Amino acid sequence: MRIMISKLTTIADTTFLLGLAICAVSIYLFIPSSHEWAAESLAFGWIPVLACSSLFLGLLRYKPRFLVRYWRYVISLTAACIVVVGALSFIHADYGILSKTSFGGHWGQNVAGGHVVVTALRFTLLALVIPLIFYPKKYGRLYLSILNKMSIRLWEFSTVIFKVLVLISKYLSIYVYYLVNSRHRKLLAKRFRKYLLGPNEHEKYIEFEKENSLDFTEVDDELVPETAIPSGLSKNDSSSTDSSKKVSSAKSKWRLPSLNLL
Repeated sequence: MRIMISKLTTIADTTFLLGLAICAVSIYLFIPSSHEWAAESLAFGWIPVLACSSLFLGLLRYKPRFLVRYWRYVISLTAACIVVVGALSFIHADYGILSKTSFGGHWGQNVAGGHVVVTALRFTLLALVIPLIFYPKKYGRLYLSILNKMSIRLWEFSTVIFKVLVLISKYLSIYVYYLVNSRHRKLLAKRFRKYLLGPNEHEKYIEFEKENSLDFTEVDDELVPETAIPSGLSKNDSSSTDSSKKVSSAKSKWRLPSLNLL
């Protein structure tokens, strides 16, 4: 009895599969619009999709326990099929329908996102989510530690940027104050004009006079000979004259030139 039942099930399965194949071939041959629909929808993406779907249906029909036991492989195979279809959407033909869409069709473009950056972000998110689904404790802790370190680095970077912006705003406020104030503005304009054009004639004359003028402050008292003091004066008189010279030199800011220089 069991043998009869197994034979009947195999016959039913084969007839079902043959019926599906005959329907698909007949639709593809006798309905011309199905060609365009198949090419525009998935094009070459039908190959991985049909392979994965037939494998899953066969396991579901004959070995359903395998789908439960090896569910990680099922999810990995599905993700690989999605990646292949998305990658085919960036390949275009030189002419025909595939030149307008792609080797992945419109569905592949919807999966990929239509742009390289969007596709890379989607595939990266898929690569991050799948390990978290497989091993939630292990990769959950790893992701939390990475997020913690990244948040600390971002906080340090934001504080550095804030300090730099504060310094820039401080110096900008100082320069704006100098530009707004008329006195400082005139001084800056004068310095800038002097830097570009050089000193004028009056300033050149003043610098020339400073260079050619004599500095009497460098003359020492040692140049004065002792014979300049009269012989009739006593030591007390000389000491008094020396003290008077000291007092007078202390009171006056300028030194008097010696008699020999006149």
